Amino acid sequence: MSGRSHQVAKIIRDAIVARRLVPGDKLPEREIVEATGVSRVVARQALIRLSEEGLVAWHENRGASVARPDFGEIVALFDALTVIEQGALDKLHSVIGSELWHRLRRHATAEISMSCDLGHDPEPDTTANFHIMLVNAVRNRFIMDFHENLVRRATVFSSIFRLESTSTPLSHDHAKILDAIEEGDLPKAKDLLEKHYTAVLRSYSEKVERSTTLSIREALS
Repeated sequence: MSGRSHQVAKIIRDAIVARRLVPGDKLPEREIVEATGVSRVVARQALIRLSEEGLVAWHENRGASVARPDFGEIVALFDALTVIEQGALDKLHSVIGSELWHRLRRHATAEISMSCDLGHDPEPDTTANFHIMLVNAVRNRFIMDFHENLVRRATVFSSIFRLESTSTPLSHDHAKILDAIEEGDLPKAKDLLEKHYTAVLRSYSEKVERSTTLSIREALS
């Protein structure tokens, strides 16, 4: 796909994450062309890319719309992340003291500091990077690439479905997982990871409120 289609896909993705577009909203190619100044071919390429990410749904004879994922699909996604990352924890003990370990520690500490400054947990993009670094411990490019794709999809879902405020702070979870690894308590670390993702899911709402009512041109501008 062209670089321009990647740019248009990002514009649409950002509008979805910011809730200027919400699940179910139609995405007419003609209006995307008018809003972005690209050709219809480029607009369609962008929509195809987003459909591969699970953000756009194609409807036979009705065009494209922002996907409305079944909540069971989101649960399955986090189950997959849990399984992959629990496997990575088996490898993590062997990297204690390495540069990767220090980066994980610095990241976990920064998350706690950010949450104190903000009064709430950091944005999903920030917390996602911890999970990506964690799986780097497996040193398997196929697993790492597959996992990163899942994390990026989960990050978008988090931006769309998470509540503005939650009663369960999650910013300390990553540091606690690392603590358990240092203590040599792998079962505890795996349990903490599973509980972390369970808490993330509990912070979601299936009802998505749009930020405001906008036309496609306004949403993408």
